[in-house]
Amino acid sequence: MKTVTIYVAFDGEEFETAAACEAHEANHFARQFVGLTSDQVNQALSRENLALADAFEKAGNIVTKLRREAGDMKRTPAPKTTPAQMSAPVTEGHAAHAQKPAA
Repeated sequence: MKTVTIYVAFDGEEFETAAACEAHEANHFARQFVGLTSDQVNQALSRENLALADAFEKAGNIVTKLRREAGDMKRTPAPKTTPAQMSAPVTEGHAAHAQKPAA
């Protein structure tokens, strides 16, 4: 008799090595999203189903990367403060409490 170890991916495909199985799962993670119920999605969002949560995270990272590369997620620079604005006197309502005369 011969004992055989096989590794079965989340989609049912069988592999002879753990590395091959893990590589398959890494390259085909989006297949986990097919036919999900709202309960399964909630389990992933609450981290009850870590494998599915990781798949969502990976998908989100891919979408974010593509959006950055397309320029969709560029940050707008903050407005520059001029020296005149920095030395402007404090007006009523802005830090007025700090300028109360001593009694």
